[in-house]
Amino acid sequence: MVPAIRKIDAPTDQLDEPPDTDQPQDFSGSNLIQKLARLQNPDHSEQDLKEPFTRIVEFLRDVTGNPKASLEVPYDRDKLLVHMDGKTLPLASLGTGIHEVIILAAAATLAEDHVLCIEEPEIHLHPILQRKLLAYFATHTTNQYMIATHSAHLLDAPQAAIFHVTHDGSSSLVTPVHTSPDRSSICVDLGYRASDIIQTNCIIWVEGPSDRIYLRHWINALDDSLVEGIHYSIMFYGRLLLSHISPKDPEVDEFISLRRLNRYVSIVIDSDKDAPKKALSATKVRIRKELRQSGGVCWVTKGREIENYIHPSVIEKALKEIHGKGARPVTKDMYGHMLQYRMWHKEKVRGANKIRIARSVAAQPANLDVSDLRKKVTELVKFIRKANQLT
Repeated sequence: MVPAIRKIDAPTDQLDEPPDTDQPQDFSGSNLIQKLARLQNPDHSEQDLKEPFTRIVEFLRDVTGNPKASLEVPYDRDKLLVHMDGKTLPLASLGTGIHEVIILAAAATLAEDHVLCIEEPEIHLHPILQRKLLAYFATHTTNQYMIATHSAHLLDAPQAAIFHVTHDGSSSLVTPVHTSPDRSSICVDLGYRASDIIQTNCIIWVEGPSDRIYLRHWINALDDSLVEGIHYSIMFYGRLLLSHISPKDPEVDEFISLRRLNRYVSIVIDSDKDAPKKALSATKVRIRKELRQSGGVCWVTKGREIENYIHPSVIEKALKEIHGKGARPVTKDMYGHMLQYRMWHKEKVRGANKIRIARSVAAQPANLDVSDLRKKVTELVKFIRKANQLT
């Protein structure tokens, strides 16, 4: 059991008491220093205990953003020390959020193959720390977690099964949550409003879902430390809505101001050009100019569409995989419709399934050496890192 009130207490004389099988073990932070001391410097016959301590240190580095941070239990065992940036400080000096999240990560690491019940893990935790904690639970521990929470930020965890607990005055009702409207209903019950979610660190606007798949694939190929939902979010504007979007802060009501939603805005736009010298539309020229002036990133594809950044052989392979071995692309030109195809024995031109093609392409290693793709993805990655204050 990890209760809502957590604190790293001064050590006791009892290092590792046998657990009472009739009561849940206490992981509130009590005696945590003693437990970590054993992991840090185990007996010669227990050297495998160092591995959990290493995992906790790696988590500390992740949440502090410092790849050289380290954790130490000093000789007196009266506190936990953190070494980073040439300084040595007690863990408590890093702020309550880091202090709390290390208690939770340590509890999850020390308890292996347990059912771990955690009350209000979000106390003192920034939403990013909440997501990093859940990611650590999922990838670095072996427990089953039961979490009681009032945090809407924990509801998006892809690994989680969500249950809505309500009380009618006499009894509690537990209802499984399966749909997005049900999740939205929970947020309303928790008192959240849309205006409470002010900003994500960086927003990338794209035309549709397939663009999102490609961008995540390319960003991950260049910098796999950037995580969607933590470092950036991808949103859809839709082709017909582009003319109603402005990255400035206009006074006129007919524009949707992207800058009001986020100060770090980027947008990816298909050029729709069918020839290299064809001019861009006035709307796209305006968006590019305004966004550049405001410090954002506007990526207008060099070819006709974002799919033109995929090597023709990869597109052809995906077409055959999705639409049959007889599928062959109509064109391989940089300014052609890459997702139009014919079956080998027919002349009718068909349109491929954009989402399934994108998923097929993203399942293969990314090739950034097509046209100006590497340059554009590099620019976008630098922008995301700047928005997250990453060096």
